[in-house]
Amino acid sequence: MRLKAACSRIGVLTLTGWLPLSACAAHVEPKCSERAAPGDSKEAKASPEVAADPVSLILAQIPRHTSGQFETPERVLGFLFDKVASRDLIGSLAAFPVVEEYERVRLKDYHEYTGGFSPKNYPLDNAPYARLSYSLNSHLAQYRGISVRILTDDPGGVRSLKPGSDATDLVRDLDGKRLKALRVTSIEEVRPEDRPKLTPIDRALGVTEKRLFSTTITLDERTIELTSFVGRIAGDWRVLSVLLSP
Repeated sequence: MRLKAACSRIGVLTLTGWLPLSACAAHVEPKCSERAAPGDSKEAKASPEVAADPVSLILAQIPRHTSGQFETPERVLGFLFDKVASRDLIGSLAAFPVVEEYERVRLKDYHEYTGGFSPKNYPLDNAPYARLSYSLNSHLAQYRGISVRILTDDPGGVRSLKPGSDATDLVRDLDGKRLKALRVTSIEEVRPEDRPKLTPIDRALGVTEKRLFSTTITLDERTIELTSFVGRIAGDWRVLSVLLSP
């Protein structure tokens, strides 16, 4: 039953265009048999009426944190990297304010944050499917970016393959199975005396406090440091963004 539930979650997101069809394959994407541990997230059961509404159906598949689950920044960051280590893409969404961004952030907030508006970048307020797609896509991209950054020090580099190469070395370097060996060695706040100010997006999300943290990870004798913005929303801390540049 657990395998069926996990695969159905991925199936819904795949059908709506948010997960690649390779989401059950090897490498960075997780296997569909890997899901959040019981109690890590809560999920509403869709009624027949909800099932007829694709937005509500998809919302019901997105894991949500439980009240008090992330009482400290260290807890939410530890949770996120545990999910990366187990290649649990769907479970990792509980660490991010996916639903809050869909429900609360509007075009005026994006405009105030960026100083401009591009119709191809930001969804209109009267397009709920596009708003949910934008929020979900951005956080799924964070998961993949984090995974690739941990696997390689050159995540954005272009790899050149020799003619006839089967890309064995490249596939080995980026094989997500290696992530299970990652270890978080420290989670520390950066510049606590000068904490970051809230952006228009943060305020729309309901963030009341924002901090910058550095997480140190070891994998295969390499040390990786990732810097993350975390914010307190309604008493629990959430991961707002992870900076992926080396």
